[in-house]
Amino acid sequence: MTCVGNIGWPGLLCETDWLASHLHEPQVVVLDCEPLPLPTRLFRLPNWRKRNISNSVFRGPINAWRPTSPDGITRAICDRDGVEQLLGSLGISNDSHVMCTSSDGGLWATFIWSVLDRFGHTNCHVVNGGLDKWRVEGRSLSRSHRRLERVTYTARPYEEAGVCTLADVTAALEQPDHVFWDLRSETEWTGVNPMGTKRGGHIPGAMHLEWRSILTSTGTFKPVPELRVLLADAGVTADKMVTTYCHSGVRAAFGIFVLRLLGYQRVRVYDASWSEYGNVLAMPVARS
Repeated sequence: MTCVGNIGWPGLLCETDWLASHLHEPQVVVLDCEPLPLPTRLFRLPNWRKRNISNSVFRGPINAWRPTSPDGITRAICDRDGVEQLLGSLGISNDSHVMCTSSDGGLWATFIWSVLDRFGHTNCHVVNGGLDKWRVEGRSLSRSHRRLERVTYTARPYEEAGVCTLADVTAALEQPDHVFWDLRSETEWTGVNPMGTKRGGHIPGAMHLEWRSILTSTGTFKPVPELRVLLADAGVTADKMVTTYCHSGVRAAFGIFVLRLLGYQRVRVYDASWSEYGNVLAMPVARS
């Protein structure tokens, strides 16, 4: 089963038209990646966001996808056993065609995609425009989630080369063929808003392009030619190793999705991001 987005490459982005026509096929699992569970949405969100795409499965506890390590850092990765147990409990098998969807430009959808991709589930897509576009188009919504029977899921060992540690960051500071892509807001980048860390600012030499710049005003991805220009103007070019970072790894995972969409070959995510870097006093910090 092939799903092709109209601005990118097969295997990454899916349009709502395709999803609507394949919604009830047995191998298709629509994964609701919203950051809040449905009961919480009932009390805290506007009426339309209390609903989800019909026939979707909720992604389960967010801390199962983003565990806190012994050092107290929330990292944007879980271990292999955790992924196998989590996906199996959701009824997702190795043969499932997973469609990740969320509101707000698909931020959380791209994060969940990054976890699945890292553990070898390549038949996984992000729905372009997600829940917001689906709702505007008047497509079917539900106040409940589909529940699938537990299955056995087998994940491959994740690719360590795609994950950057603090030691890797230190080494990369002096590498001319490397660039850090900071996807945070302007106030985080300048250091005005340290987001609870000991120091605000950014990694010296990093390039700044906020994640929302990648999206149109309606929350869909901008066309590929426009994205190429945006990243090139920001200094994030395909001839270098690109490491993405943000505050705690979610927006950084969005950046990895964009780079993969554009065909960048050498990419990795600093999953602990500024929540770690900003608290290590020995690391250099730039402010602007």
